[in-house]
Amino acid sequence: MDVSRWNQNFEEIRRYLEEHNCTLADIPKSVRADSTGTVMKIWIMEMRKAYRDCASSNFHLNDEQKEKLRSIGMEELVNQPEHEWLAHLMDVKQFYEEHHTFSVPDGTKSRNLNLHTWMVKQRADFRNGTMSAERLQKIQELNMMEMLSTRDVPFQNGYQHAKEFYEKNHHLLVPENFMCEDGYPLGEWLCAVKYEFSGNRLSPTRIRKLNRIGMVWNAEVYEFDEGYQHALLFHQENHHLLVPENFRCEDGYELGKWIHRTKEQFSDKRLTFAQTEKLKQIGMPRNEKEYQFETGFRYAERFYKEHHHLLTDTDFVCADNFHLGAWISEIRYQFAENLLSAEQIRKLESIGMVWSIRTQNFDVGYLHAK
Repeated sequence: MDVSRWNQNFEEIRRYLEEHNCTLADIPKSVRADSTGTVMKIWIMEMRKAYRDCASSNFHLNDEQKEKLRSIGMEELVNQPEHEWLAHLMDVKQFYEEHHTFSVPDGTKSRNLNLHTWMVKQRADFRNGTMSAERLQKIQELNMMEMLSTRDVPFQNGYQHAKEFYEKNHHLLVPENFMCEDGYPLGEWLCAVKYEFSGNRLSPTRIRKLNRIGMVWNAEVYEFDEGYQHALLFHQENHHLLVPENFRCEDGYELGKWIHRTKEQFSDKRLTFAQTEKLKQIGMPRNEKEYQFETGFRYAERFYKEHHHLLTDTDFVCADNFHLGAWISEIRYQFAENLLSAEQIRKLESIGMVWSIRTQNFDVGYLHAK
């Protein structure tokens, strides 16, 4: 390298930067050094290669020359592509945080660059193995590896619908034919995701994301939770779970069959402790005997609220054909034989239950006399 010529080029570039108050990247391609005729832009790019010790450079810089180049901003020019790349990456991160998807629409701008085109290039670099280790590490540190997958678009679309449903309903227990208000087939998407999970084809990142929004992977657990969710809503509205076996909810869910099946599991102790506790909180009958008691108690409670007593004849029948008189007689027998629990006795006495027939006869007469 001609040291004298190198120094001439350097001095003219230094003066140009001072006169125009600009950076190396701002020098136009048309500017030439007066003393040597060298195109400044080309010389700067060549020095940039040499500064980075690139093998493709025709020059080798000594320490003094490197220091001179550093003094006019060569370090910033060398690192500029990485700064710009990182700026675009942060724009992608911001887009994801706002839209919950890496599907960047074509035409989205990032520092005068089409961010969609930039994303396509990053995916291509990743697939071809031409992405630098430093860039890949930065993407990993930001937990953004899914941006490099072309399969991410359909997953993110489904995940966003699932997340919005969960935030509104606090569960993902939907039938396979369920569709969101915008027509998205969320039920089918959830089934497809479970299928991928069962075949170990779902990434740990996606599994963690779905776990955070209440995804249920096990079919038996899913069946229980789906029924429990319907039972919970029914109990909140009606304060009981006493429905016939053919009862269906408004959305078509067969709650009666679920209660009948779960009641058997409850009785045979085939449920987990957590499931058992959840059922107790909503008054789930544990067996047929308890179910019959709760059914009769509901009729007795309704009668008490209307008449303020339970003084009925043995053959008294409610309007919907429930034999309340016979039930009360049977309850008295169970009380005499110590077959009722303390909780059942407490509930019955809270609605004016009279245990003795002799006492009832007096009370009935007194009621008429009054």
